[in-house]
Amino acid sequence: MSCVSCGKSLPRNHLGAVELTGDLVCPDCQSAYQITLREECPPEFRANVQPTAFRFDESSIPPPSDDLVEQTRQLNAGGLQNENRLHPRKVVNVPIITLPLNEQMQPVEQPFVTISCNISKSGICLMTDRKISAPFVAVQLPRAGNQKIQMAMEILRRRDIGNFQEIGGKFVARVAR
Repeated sequence: MSCVSCGKSLPRNHLGAVELTGDLVCPDCQSAYQITLREECPPEFRANVQPTAFRFDESSIPPPSDDLVEQTRQLNAGGLQNENRLHPRKVVNVPIITLPLNEQMQPVEQPFVTISCNISKSGICLMTDRKISAPFVAVQLPRAGNQKIQMAMEILRRRDIGNFQEIGGKFVARVAR
């Protein structure tokens, strides 16, 4: 199989099973092709696959509760301590549409709004008034010019704080448009 845009050879021996559906993105020209990967797919091939974009009606998702907004504000009141991190975090408190995903990057619940606590180039920390048990979430992040980007995040830690849950993790893929 070759990219129809630039002619680069694309491996095809990992297509057609049931593990992850998404877009194979040509590493040269960024053209995307809908595929499904097998479990034994090697990581170097998987790195060029983006989960398919999630579509939902933002107007049907309720805003965050005042209690959630206040809890997040209090949590971040002290700012961040001096950290020795590869990608420094920045305190950012904005509503984030969040969609829990299973291991195959498929939705397991309806989307809802969380509040970001902090963000870095490699991950994000979110506060929610729900208990998220899914291993991944898709987050829709605001960008300049009223643009949005969806990222898949692997949840690496969960911390219960009263009626709230703080989750943190690393971005594992940009979701295809």
